[in-house]
Amino acid sequence: TLDGGMIYMYAGKSNAAVNTGATGGSISMISGYGTASTSGTIIIRTLNAGAAGVSGELMFSTGTTSCGAAGSISIGTGTTDGGGESGDIYVSVGTTSTNYGGEVLLESGTSLATADSNGGLFQIQAGTSLGTNTGVGGHLNLYSGHAKANTGGSLSIIAGYGTDTTSG
Repeated sequence: TLDGGMIYMYAGKSNAAVNTGATGGSISMISGYGTASTSGTIIIRTLNAGAAGVSGELMFSTGTTSCGAAGSISIGTGTTDGGGESGDIYVSVGTTSTNYGGEVLLESGTSLATADSNGGLFQIQAGTSLGTNTGVGGHLNLYSGHAKANTGGSLSIIAGYGTDTTSG
């Protein structure tokens, strides 16, 4: 065929009345556990593109709502209780040899409400140390990019503007 096959996973829907508390079905992917060693891995990825295409997209998105809050996306690591460090989270954009590097955009929510509503909070905070001896809080570093043959990248911190009132 011209296109590869598709696999759909679709949990059942609920047609119950609003006040019954019924929800649509859920989908869970859970790796195996190890009773004496490492638990299993789950890998979600697209495969490489051909000579004239782009690789596939990964999209993580929650649905919209007409009443109540939209769903959340949570990314987290497990905790440790036996001598090891807690897990790391890496977000990395791939390298290119022929064009600009890819972007990372993190943006909190916009409010379109007309009365007493704020934009979403965007917070970056280093880890807390609750040790009783010499532990220090986590470090927070902001670096702009390096350049081999030209100027390094700039670092800007800019407060928001207010079109009808004071800027931030």
